[in-house]
Amino acid sequence: MAIMIKQQKPIPHTFAPLFLNLNLAPGQWRVVMAVSIQYVDVDRGRALVEERVLNDDAAGGTIVFPFDDMPIVKLNLPECIYSSVMLLIHGARAEEYGSLGFNCFMSCMVVAPQVLLLAINVVVQVSFIRYLERTLSDVDSCNIKTDVVLRYLSVASFVAGMIFEFFECFEMLLWTVYVKTEDRHQALQVQIREDGSKMQVSGLTICQKMVFLVLVIGTKTAIAVYLSAVGAQFVLLSETHADLILNCLAMVFVIEIDDVIYHGFTPAFCKEIISDLPALEVHSLTQALARLTIFPWVKIGIWIATVQFVVSHFACPE
Repeated sequence: MAIMIKQQKPIPHTFAPLFLNLNLAPGQWRVVMAVSIQYVDVDRGRALVEERVLNDDAAGGTIVFPFDDMPIVKLNLPECIYSSVMLLIHGARAEEYGSLGFNCFMSCMVVAPQVLLLAINVVVQVSFIRYLERTLSDVDSCNIKTDVVLRYLSVASFVAGMIFEFFECFEMLLWTVYVKTEDRHQALQVQIREDGSKMQVSGLTICQKMVFLVLVIGTKTAIAVYLSAVGAQFVLLSETHADLILNCLAMVFVIEIDDVIYHGFTPAFCKEIISDLPALEVHSLTQALARLTIFPWVKIGIWIATVQFVVSHFACPE
């Protein structure tokens, strides 16, 4: 089954300053469904052969042009142990934390394991990085004989993973800043609209935002910085081609330890709530245009500059 848009006459179009906008008049396009279609040139035109056309009205639906819409900035928390701690603390009601009864005990039984897992994740990642840092003290860059192209490819792969990690931290930072500020703690609340879409209506207190920024997002960012400095050098100074590739994969594993811990130990009920949490919409034309036109170039520029710096900085001095 194939779906085509068949042109009946020329279609005028204009290019708006910001986005492409196709001005279509009624009757200029019609949608047909066909099976086993072949095109045969006849007098510079096209004829449909072996066509079975379904009625347009019976097909129903509306033609839309997704790239013509103004993009909306949508901030999502990544599915990781850091987000799990933030949302589970946010999820309980104020009276559950304020009482000493059964509800407070159950809330702590849900939240405490996630905080413990976050602490374990930090210890594991930092321990790996410390071990890698010690092994680098015995490596002489002048003894490395690996191919320079493979060095660039391996370092570029690792740096790409770290850029993703840093922008993930950036998204968490923006989400924490832009989420509604409450005077007192409010349990996580999601509103379901008439069209079926969801919107988060609860927010965080100033104190909660500061704690999350410093202890959660700050920790994740600090580990990313530490791993970037040590991991890039560890990958580049691999002694053989096989070690170069394997060390690159090993660094990717260290980056994703928090995701492994989250998916392996967080209860399925909590993971379902986190994954279904609606994105926080920010209606900002400036941010929307920046994410659409500037952010990709910024990422590419950072990627290329970082790879070149790492390869040149840790190369054997002539």
